Amino acid sequence: MSDIRYASDLWRVRWAIAASAAVLVSACTAVPDSGGVHAGNEVAPSATTKVGLQARTPVPNDVPQNIVLGFQFANADIGTAAVDALGIAKAYLADGASWQPQGVTVVGDSSTVTLVPNGDTSTVKVVYTQVGALAADGTYQPSPDGQSLEYDYTLSKGAAEKGQWRITNPPPFLVLTVDQIESTYQKGYVYFLRPDEQMLVPVRVFLPVRDHFADALLRTLLQGPPAWLKSAVTTAIPAHTAQMQPSSEANGVTTVELSREIASASDSERNAIAAQISYTLANAATFSQNFGSLRILAGGQPFLSCKGNALQTAKDCSSFDGDALRFNFYFTDLDHRSRDHLDHLLPGDTGAFGITNLQAASLVPRLTVSGTPDLIAGVAQGTGTALDLYAGPVAQPKKLLEGSAFTTPSWDSLGNLWTVWQDKSSSAPQIRVAPAGKATLPGPVALPPILANKVIQELKVSRDGTRIAVLAVSTNVSQVLVGSVNKDGTIANFYPVAPSLTTASDFVWASSTRLEILANAPSNAAAGSTSQLWGVDVDGWPTSLADQLVLTDAASIADAPGESLVVGTTSNVIEKLTNNSFDVVGEGTSPRYPG
Repeated sequence: MSDIRYASDLWRVRWAIAASAAVLVSACTAVPDSGGVHAGNEVAPSATTKVGLQARTPVPNDVPQNIVLGFQFANADIGTAAVDALGIAKAYLADGASWQPQGVTVVGDSSTVTLVPNGDTSTVKVVYTQVGALAADGTYQPSPDGQSLEYDYTLSKGAAEKGQWRITNPPPFLVLTVDQIESTYQKGYVYFLRPDEQMLVPVRVFLPVRDHFADALLRTLLQGPPAWLKSAVTTAIPAHTAQMQPSSEANGVTTVELSREIASASDSERNAIAAQISYTLANAATFSQNFGSLRILAGGQPFLSCKGNALQTAKDCSSFDGDALRFNFYFTDLDHRSRDHLDHLLPGDTGAFGITNLQAASLVPRLTVSGTPDLIAGVAQGTGTALDLYAGPVAQPKKLLEGSAFTTPSWDSLGNLWTVWQDKSSSAPQIRVAPAGKATLPGPVALPPILANKVIQELKVSRDGTRIAVLAVSTNVSQVLVGSVNKDGTIANFYPVAPSLTTASDFVWASSTRLEILANAPSNAAAGSTSQLWGVDVDGWPTSLADQLVLTDAASIADAPGESLVVGTTSNVIEKLTNNSFDVVGEGTSPRYPG
């Protein structure tokens, strides 16, 4: 079969990964054509075991296109240890020993393959639908919907290849489908810190199934923050801290031994370090990576922290948990007065006194009740057609800024207030931040290029303050994008968190790891479209996107960790989801949990 000549210079074939084994069995044949979880109940990461087809080495005298497809199928060959990973895939290469791919390009199940033969060399052109990418640090980011990736594989069958077609230019990354990753990687969270080291920031990573999960998570944590979020978060674990030996488990206790670097940490640093490690390895909320109580050793000596116990779990460090916030929702009644979850007017100017009538109010999220007064922010009607941004204590907020338009303001738990402000109708919108404790507003936040030609309809900062999400509108597309809030005050690294949802009308940070999006979806009950609630993990992993509820008359939504979904309807009624049914709270608009 190695001397076959084709009647046409181009041979096109549609293929599916599930059918790739058929290619590998026959050397002469072409490839045949071929509800959600409510926020607060996180889907546990797990090592997914699937019964499937196994990669195999090249079939003698196989044709170039089958060599390429067999090679890509073998990209999922992770081996039983790092030293033998990708051994089968390398057998398809002219120089397998030198191939060291970094990261993964995630593609759709089908691609277009075109063969261009030229004697003892051939080019196989493959056009993939790119779904996203796994970085070398294990984090995932989606690609824009419908983005394609073209790669030209060059093959040779000279003397060096002993007359067999082999790939001479493999891509510098792995190419895998979503199903292949689900089968060969395990998903889990590692925990870093916002810059003041007082609140945890979870980051999901994908790790090869071959590794012991606890040790793989710990190694990933010790490597420090991932590239896309490195400018926004920090770690209390000193550089060069190493795991001295594999973790061990006995009688429900997992022992983790680290090098001496952490032994000299201050008490506050010890607490932060313990919080990072215990939430990564002993967190009952993510049960598949809950390895029991932890005994942490530093240079062989007990590492006491948080509550000073020799054994610890995430529960001992709960003050670092941004999802441990407990709060009630608020809304604006039809007279633009602020009300609480019981339909009671808030005290002071924004509620009972009716002096500052906010069109949409937002309160700052707090970890614990303290002597610090609750803060509120909102937009009120100003002079003529102007609008005024107010912020400050609930009883008596002060005017901060005047303009022709504002997005509903959003707080982080440090008391930093975000909004998109438009000075005049002819002015370009600007992102403005009112830092906590500052009497004056600094200059606008620079827009990254991905947002430059879009209208930002909504902007909401994560409660930990390290990430930001926007509802960005362009021609025929209304999408939610997520980016980082960097330590220098800039925003960057935006990506579409749910590329297929292009009709979004509202969204919320349902938790530190999950967003909920209100978007139109086809209705089976009647012609046209209806609002539907979708949930998606912050990293946008495709299988995490799930339709949760059909909300036929929803105008806005509110949600928070461990709390109930609240909906503002198009008929100006506030409804709360309780025991799978909606109860009317009162008349009004714009329900918001603090944040």
